[in-house]
Amino acid sequence: ATVVVKSDMQYPCIPRRYDNKLCFPNGTFVTYANSVELEYFKTMGGDILKYIGDILVYPYPCYPFSEYVDKIYNARLSTQEPFEKQIYKLLLNTLYGKFGTGKENSSILKYTEYDKLKRKGESFTDPLLILNKEYVLTTKISKNYPFYTNYAWPIFCTAYARVKLHKLILQVRDSGRIPLYCDTDSVIFSGDQLESSYNLGEYKTEWSTHYIELVNLKQYAYWNSDRLFYKCKGVPIPQRESFFNGEEVIINRPVKLKE
Repeated sequence: ATVVVKSDMQYPCIPRRYDNKLCFPNGTFVTYANSVELEYFKTMGGDILKYIGDILVYPYPCYPFSEYVDKIYNARLSTQEPFEKQIYKLLLNTLYGKFGTGKENSSILKYTEYDKLKRKGESFTDPLLILNKEYVLTTKISKNYPFYTNYAWPIFCTAYARVKLHKLILQVRDSGRIPLYCDTDSVIFSGDQLESSYNLGEYKTEWSTHYIELVNLKQYAYWNSDRLFYKCKGVPIPQRESFFNGEEVIINRPVKLKE
């Protein structure tokens, strides 16, 4: 639903898009949210001032991923092979988002073929990525969504995860600890450790430290086991220290295609 909300919280819990980025502000603003987020927002003292336009209602609940998650998670627990553990982790983390696939499709074409299609009136989205003098990476918008697209599933999975994360932040605060930073599935805080668990859907302690430097989103450094670890999303491990300290780094990575 499209809604006008008013938020005044120490840790806001309902998001909006600003400058093409997701943020969780206070104040009065227009945003898009589903029933899970809105109901939780109201329990936290938020006000829904107005509903705008139509609301999509899904009258029949379903649990499409329960059997899949149980099977893959148990397989991850049972194996001792690091490679298999990583594969099972990726299978768990990447499935639900696939149902949110849009209409964009990527193709690698010879430049002569791309030019011919443009002359025939084919429409491609910018920017055009030139791979070399002969090939280009193009992206175009299809007329129809993929047959497997179902936005409701990833939207609700994301909403439940946000609510769970917000509850953890409040648990940290209410126990006398101080939340410092959070990501999509974790919270960094100062104070004694919380109870740790390896059960499905619970939180476990990843590391503890006496020093941490938080610089930006997904960019921080901390001491662990007598060495300094650098976390910088998208930056290869050998280059993270240089990037973290403001030096220029050159990163080579494969081109990602949208299907």
